[in-house]
Amino acid sequence: MRELANLVGFKPRPGIAATTHLAYLLDPSAKPVEIKPGAKAQTVPLPDEKMQTFETDEKLYARAEWSQMKPRQSRLTNIDMFNALTRSTIRLAGTSVFVRPGERVLFVFSMKLGDQVVREVLSANINIELGFVELTLKPRDGLAQALLEDEKLLEDLHKTRDEITNKPKIEGISSFLHSRIRKQLLTVLSSYFLGTDATGTLSLLENSDEVTIFSDERNNPFGKEITELIRIFTGIVKPRLPEPQKLNSTTVDKIFNEIHTSAKRELSSSGIVSQKTNDGLESNGVVRIELAQAMMPVFQEPLNPALREMQPDSTTQDPMTAVSSVYLLRAVVSPFGTVAPKIMSNVSKTYVEKEWILDFADKQGPAYLETVVDAITPDSFAIVQTPLPITKDQGFSGTPSKIGDLRLLSFVLVRSTQIVARNSYNLSSKVTKLELADADSRDPLKVSELNLILLPSP
Repeated sequence: MRELANLVGFKPRPGIAATTHLAYLLDPSAKPVEIKPGAKAQTVPLPDEKMQTFETDEKLYARAEWSQMKPRQSRLTNIDMFNALTRSTIRLAGTSVFVRPGERVLFVFSMKLGDQVVREVLSANINIELGFVELTLKPRDGLAQALLEDEKLLEDLHKTRDEITNKPKIEGISSFLHSRIRKQLLTVLSSYFLGTDATGTLSLLENSDEVTIFSDERNNPFGKEITELIRIFTGIVKPRLPEPQKLNSTTVDKIFNEIHTSAKRELSSSGIVSQKTNDGLESNGVVRIELAQAMMPVFQEPLNPALREMQPDSTTQDPMTAVSSVYLLRAVVSPFGTVAPKIMSNVSKTYVEKEWILDFADKQGPAYLETVVDAITPDSFAIVQTPLPITKDQGFSGTPSKIGDLRLLSFVLVRSTQIVARNSYNLSSKVTKLELADADSRDPLKVSELNLILLPSP
């Protein structure tokens, strides 16, 4: 057959060598090696098989950094105020952190009033393989539904907060009143970011005397901002009932057309990975690194070890809006005297329960906890919940004397801790004493006066 094929000029096609993918593994301390063409590698034969020899067809470079290249399985999160209030989960690096449901996650953007967000933990799952703990966060009541109707709601809220912070003083309003109203509004917003619901936030705005009395923009430099805050929080608390669906007769074709209809657009997030054609040419793009290696061979030696040690940075964050730190708030403790029995008073031969008058020690400033808590350390952060007293404008004369239902949340710094003995309210025990301070100025704070910010000035 071969001779007959030669008579007509037919030549068999040359044999094609087998090909395979070959990987060279280097020790972590090995230096880069150039593997020249023709380098031989042999297979490990199975029973009844023969050893096969392969040769490289072109030169290649082998580096220790390339021995086991794994794809990046995580990306740094870009967290801003919007993201901190709406995100459903957060991952903490490492698997040694044990987080219980009910604990809080504190996002700190700065130490200024209103630049902190607190979210409650619903559950925690440990991923040992990837080395992180994933926390599921409790959604803020009504916020997600409100954002589906008006996605700029939080953007308007943050814009209003910035306007309140930077609003200049106008003529006809004293500097004291201007500063006081601004602090009242920022305190209310801070309380919302720290966990107060929108309904309670509206009530706090109404409880603030200067804010309600001078809510007219003609008399109050913050009248426009107050109106905007009321609009925003009213939109969050607005009840939303599902609209009744009409059952009309339809055809099979209409049903199939509805299947192809896109669902309602979900909320956008700043944490979504950008996919653009020129991403590789950005400051942290891979294409720039490859160009640097190709154009400047001197980079070959030091660049790969540097890239191996470099922490991935997914997005460029604005230092004014990006979160600076994330903390876990782990201890929830009541103040000393919470479980104290009420005073039994005999009035007209009738026993009446009365509340205790605040002890002198509790008026001095420090916070006394109901028990000894070793987990609280100096320079840690705390969220203090204080009730708002009912004022004389609500039917009581003199100084505030009755506790209402409203609660104010305040972000404070723990300056020092100390174990002391207390003997008050018919209780006697050792407790933890906390010296508190303003997180921004570090000025000492009196815990008994945190709720007085929203009361009328003397």
